[in-house]
Amino acid sequence: MIVVGTEIVERYFGAHRGARGIRAARSQYEVWLAIARRARWRHPGDVKASHPRASILRGGRVVFASHAEYDRVDAESV
Repeated sequence: MIVVGTEIVERYFGAHRGARGIRAARSQYEVWLAIARRARWRHPGDVKASHPRASILRGGRVVFASHAEYDRVDAESV
């Protein structure tokens, strides 16, 4: 899988270094990133099987987000 937007996440972690929970969030993100980069999903159902909360978009794009703030982002335009 090709993962885009990692620089945005890295900037966020950098800007919030030392904030409560940021170390745990980074650790969870790094685990997810490793899984996603190794993934060989062939169909949207494959993605949903391992990440049921993922949103499948047009053009083979997927959004993995659970935070309410991300729900406000128009993923189709990013």
